[in-house]
Amino acid sequence: MEQLRLRKAEDDEALKRLVVKNTEAIRKMAELEEALRQAGDKLEAVRVEARAEGKAEAEKAAADAAREAAEEAERAKTEAAAKA
Repeated sequence: MEQLRLRKAEDDEALKRLVVKNTEAIRKMAELEEALRQAGDKLEAVRVEARAEGKAEAEKAAADAAREAAEEAERAKTEAAAKA
C-alpha cells in the first residue's frame, strides 16, 4: 500500500513537471508566433514602401520622358521655323 502511495506521489510529481514544461513550451510558441507575425508585418511594410518607391520612380521617369519629348518638339519647331 505504501508503495502505491509512493508511486502515485512520483507520478503526480512527474505530471506536474510535464505540465510546467508544456506550459513553458506553449508560452515560447506564442512568443515565436508573435515574432513571426511582427516579421510578416515588417515585410509587408517594406513591400508597400518598395511599391511606393517603384511607383514614384516610374512617375519620375515618365515625367522626364515627357519633358525630353517636349524639349525635342520645341527644338524641331525652332529648326523648322529657322528653315522657313
